[in-house]
Amino acid sequence: QERDRVEKERANAKKSHKARFLDRQRLVRLWQKLDPQQDNKDDDDDNDEQSKKQRYQLAWDMLYVAHFPHAQMSYQSLYSTNKKRHLARGRALAKIVSARQAICQQFGKQNSESKQQQEQERVAWVPQQIYNDMNLPPADWSVQKERETFDYPTAQQQEQEQKPPVNDDRFKTNDDNENTVTASQQKVLEAAQAIEAELDRQDEEEAIITLNKDDADDDLALDVAHAKQILQKEEENDGSSDDDSASSSSSSDDEADPLASAAAERSLQKKENQESQQLQ
Repeated sequence: QERDRVEKERANAKKSHKARFLDRQRLVRLWQKLDPQQDNKDDDDDNDEQSKKQRYQLAWDMLYVAHFPHAQMSYQSLYSTNKKRHLARGRALAKIVSARQAICQQFGKQNSESKQQQEQERVAWVPQQIYNDMNLPPADWSVQKERETFDYPTAQQQEQEQKPPVNDDRFKTNDDNENTVTASQQKVLEAAQAIEAELDRQDEEEAIITLNKDDADDDLALDVAHAKQILQKEEENDGSSDDDSASSSSSSDDEADPLASAAAERSLQKKENQESQQLQ
């Protein structure tokens, strides 16, 4: 049973390697933009509730990617293809909530373990500050807490978003004309989009290179394990064959004795006949 669990965990982790790598790259980049290091910060920044909330969201997303329970379920990506935070619904939302519940239980167990065991469970790319702040995880994680933490829209807001906007030039004012995007602003937006597209392409190339390297390492490990199993089986077979050969050789020696004596008698008789012929 433990072997099946390990194989399932390994298969799910290998299958979701690219998605987890992209989520990791985006989270690390967002964390660096926020610059959460408090050493050179002013007191006013500490009171910035919006910044604290973003850090809290990024911290839980980093723990989600780094400590996802692959043995229990397949990975659910946090970001869509356009690099926007994906607000999951239905089964996807239930899977994310279940994964966070498993992470809360894992950190709850670590609190009762020694400091050395806690250090072994930590992931290098997750900032140390996150682990220090998460010493007391919530007792449980629910769908309601997921919605509150990551600013899910309410039912009323969803209805408003689904309504098509009303476009009527009769009610258009001069202020609306001033808010329209100019040609120069449009060029700046297009340049920014091109830069983002280039960064996405580089991230995908790095993910493919890393994925191929991990696949090669996994294949090498499998070959080594398979070779060890073959050598072990051959050693066991050699041991049993040596015992069989020893018993068979002892029995064959007993059977070979009469044949050897008969051959010796024939050669002796032949020699005697030759000597008698020479005398005649």
